[in-house]
This record gives sequence, structure tokens and C-alpha cells, in this order.
Amino acid sequence: MAGTPTPVAGTIARLPLDAYLPDAKQEAALGRARMRLANDCLRGFGLAATGEVPLSGFQQARWRRGQLLDERLAQKHGFHYTRYPQLPSSRTKTIAPPRSQPSSATVAVLTGRVASYRGKPVPAGGCRATADARLAAGITWPVGPKGQRLGDFGATNNFTLSLQYQAYERALRDDQVVQAARRWSACMKDRHHLAFDTPGQAATDRRWATKTVGTLERRVAVASVRCQLDVNYLGVQQAVQAAYEKEAIRAHMHPLQAIQKALHKGMANARAVLDSTSP
Repeated sequence: MAGTPTPVAGTIARLPLDAYLPDAKQEAALGRARMRLANDCLRGFGLAATGEVPLSGFQQARWRRGQLLDERLAQKHGFHYTRYPQLPSSRTKTIAPPRSQPSSATVAVLTGRVASYRGKPVPAGGCRATADARLAAGITWPVGPKGQRLGDFGATNNFTLSLQYQAYERALRDDQVVQAARRWSACMKDRHHLAFDTPGQAATDRRWATKTVGTLERRVAVASVRCQLDVNYLGVQQAVQAAYEKEAIRAHMHPLQAIQKALHKGMANARAVLDSTSP
């Protein structure tokens, strides 16, 4: 198909709906600002600071797009993707979590489970809600297609990710991707004497549900990478998914534009916090 990319190992495809999601650096900055505001609030109660929440799963999934065609990783880890290198902290400048777990009092004040602590009123929703309100200052949260209010970054991210997943599922059923999978399957059979219908089927074979990576799993994983490169399976799949994502953007333009504005405003608020306070 025209405009089909040719992904290689180490390249992370930029899909249309990614424009409405924070990238790893943005999410890390929001997390640092949120942590700093929450910790300032906790210190007002004489409580110890908490550590930063790790990056969300979708950031790691996005990072993994650049690893799917890495034959060296396939040879070493097979389909045990959780063993693949994670998103480097140096790229996101994350802050290490504390060595010990927060106290029950810290958690209670952080989440607003108590109305007061040592005679001092705890804000509604706790220090976390106070931090979130500061980062959301000036934001008009969008309304989803079913009338639901997408009232925080978790809700807006989930809405966009649901559209992205629907586009991915549609792409897998699209005839262009089905034909690419058949070419991949023929390559696996003719060149490597392995019988699988799709790359997804090969990756999720029950035989790989073990703690260790076996010889056969490595062999299949390497063969899958080679055949995907040979027929440009991932390039076709990403091109078709991108087309469906563009359809989703047209169908949900109003909430997505509001989500994008909310992200830009939230980032401006986060930068103001990080620029005006010390760690």
C-alpha cells in the first residue's frame, strides 16, 4: 500500500493518536510536579515525602514498538517481553522512590482518608488532590461521546488509549494485514519449518508461559523477526492502524482537541511548579 513505512529495530513508530497522549518526558514532568506539590502539602503536616509513581504501562508499550524487530533481543529473551530493556530513566529524568514504604499516616493524608491529622484539617481528597488541582488550574476538561466527563489526565489518557486499541484491533482484521500475516506465515513455514498463522499467535503460544526462555522459543522468536522484516508485516500493520486512527480522530475531534489543550496547559502548569520550587 502507498505510504507504507518500513520499520526496523530501534525505531518507534509515531501513530496519529500519540499526539493526544503525553510522551514519556511529559508524563515524567507531570509526575515530578505532582510529587513535589504533594510533598509540600505533606510537609505541612510534618510528614515525610513520598516517591514518584513509575511511568505508566502505555509508555513502556510505546517504547516496545522499537524492540519488536530486534533480533538480538529475540535471541536472548524470546517472547518474554517483560525481560526486554525498559524505558531508560535517563530519558525521563525520573526520581528514585524512597527506600522504605510511606507510613499509614502519610498515605491517609496523601489520599484524604482522614478529615484531619493532629488537629489540622486535611484538604478534601488529600494532598494528592491538592496537587492535581494545581496542575489542572485553567483546564477545561472535555466530555466524552457518551456524556461522561473526562476530569483528569488518567481519564483523558484512557479515552485516547481506548481509541488507539480499537484502531489496532480493526487493523488486525483488515484484509491488508491479514494478507501480510499470510505472507509472514508462509515465510515461517518455508524458511524455518514452523507453523503459525500470525506473529501474535507465535508470541502468545502457551509453551512460552514459563519462567525460563527455552531453545524453541528463541528459535521461533528470531524466525518471527526475520519473517516480519522480510514481508514488512509491522509496516503494513502500522500503516493500516494509522488510517483507522485518523478515522477515530475525525469522529472524536472535539474531545481530542480539548484533551490536547488540557495536556498543553497541564505541562505549562508543571513547568511553572518545577521552575519555582526546589526538589
